Amino acid sequence: IPLLVNHFLAEYSRIHDKPVDGISREALRVLTAYSWPGNVRELKNAIENMVVTSQEQVLEVDDLPGHIHPQQPLDASRSLPIGTTIQEMERELIRATLEFVDGNRRKAAEALGIGERTLYRKIGEYDLRTEGEENTAK
Repeated sequence: IPLLVNHFLAEYSRIHDKPVDGISREALRVLTAYSWPGNVRELKNAIENMVVTSQEQVLEVDDLPGHIHPQQPLDASRSLPIGTTIQEMERELIRATLEFVDGNRRKAAEALGIGERTLYRKIGEYDLRTEGEENTAK
């Protein structure tokens, strides 16, 4: 894994013209521990995403896609009441995820393990709008 990570870092740093000097030991540890059900393609996509979205020259754990390393554990004390429908739970999960990633739909889709198109459809279905969208829609 470390050799592939370094190879993809160099490749995507060059392709996207972003100076990425490396990856932190902790981030590399998390990548090495991950099971990679999508094999090399999933690793490649994860590294490209990290290079594109990171503002730092050394990639950190916070730059990892959410499905590889969730950045915020679920709060067990904030459970939904019995009788909550699946749709209500899904709406709340999407809303909370969007809030957590500051409205970044790409990161939200990754964290939720769904495609961006699916997320866009569900945002419309559940009438979830960011503050900026609410102001422009009026």
